[in-house]
Amino acid sequence: MVVKAVLASASYNRIIVCAEQNTALERIFEFVMDVLDATTTKVLYLQGRKLERSKNSRLRDLDIIFATLDMIQRELESTMFPANFVLLDEAASTSELDTLIPITKFNKTLARLVLVGDPLQLQPFSPATDPITRCSLFLHCQISGWPIARLIDNYRMHTKAAAPIRNIFYNSDSMMFWGLMRHSNTNTFYFQSTDSAKLMA
Repeated sequence: MVVKAVLASASYNRIIVCAEQNTALERIFEFVMDVLDATTTKVLYLQGRKLERSKNSRLRDLDIIFATLDMIQRELESTMFPANFVLLDEAASTSELDTLIPITKFNKTLARLVLVGDPLQLQPFSPATDPITRCSLFLHCQISGWPIARLIDNYRMHTKAAAPIRNIFYNSDSMMFWGLMRHSNTNTFYFQSTDSAKLMA
C-alpha cells in the first residue's frame, strides 16, 4: 500500500524495499507485484548472489529494488542505484546497527525512510544485556515521539479471533504502559486505504 502510494506520488523515483530476512521480503514482494503495473514499473529482487558487473549500469533504470539488509551492505552502492526512498519491514525486530545500513549507504540521496514493524512482537536479537543497546531504532523513534502511523485493518486473521489480542495488547492503556503512546500523542495518525497512505509519501 505504501509502495504503491509512493510510486503514485512521483516524488521518489528510486525505491528500496528491504528487510533483515528473506521470508519477510518475499511476502512483501509477492503482495507488491500483485498491485503494481508490471508493464510500467521496473523491479528487481536481489537474492543471495553476487551482482554481475554488466548489470550494475542497468540498476539506474529500475524503479524498485527488493533486497535484504545483507545484500544492500554487500552488493549495492549509491552510485549504482541512488535510492531516495527506503522502506524497511520488520524494523522493530531489526537491530539499530542493521537499520543504519540503508541510511548510511544512501545518505547522500535518501529523502524518506519508512520503518514498518510492531514493537509488541519479536525484539531484535542481541547478545548485549543493556536494554538501550538491544532496542531497535524503530522503538527508539516511537518512544521519542516521531510521527507514526498505525494500521487499523487486519487481514491476517478473523476479526473475532483478533479482538482479544487487540484488546489486551493494543489498547491505549497497554500502549501507554509500554511507553509506546502518550496521553496527548498528536504525532499518531491512522490509515486504512491507499489514499490515506499517501500521507506517508
